Amino acid sequence: MRAACARTAVAAGYFDPLLAQHAARLAEIRARCETLIAVVLDPASPILEARARAELVAALDSVSYVVTGGATLAHGSFFDETDTHRTAFDRLVEHVRERHRTAVAV
Repeated sequence: MRAACARTAVAAGYFDPLLAQHAARLAEIRARCETLIAVVLDPASPILEARARAELVAALDSVSYVVTGGATLAHGSFFDETDTHRTAFDRLVEHVRERHRTAVAV
């Protein structure tokens, strides 16, 4: 898992399966931040489907938002060669918040 802390942190991982060590690490990250976004990535041969893994991660008290990332996180809408790290991070946070607003409205 990688995390960048400020007011909002992003932690990405497969969480396949979700382990106690994952939960503990996410809690440590959240203790230093106001908001924690967990990005559930897709391994080559997952044990659980992405939605099931995302639901397990979302059940943790330390996690504010969950996004399933797939390959688009690294090669798609968030990061490109012209983005600075801060701009890409800000775009990711806004994307997560927009997806959350959309999900809540449904």
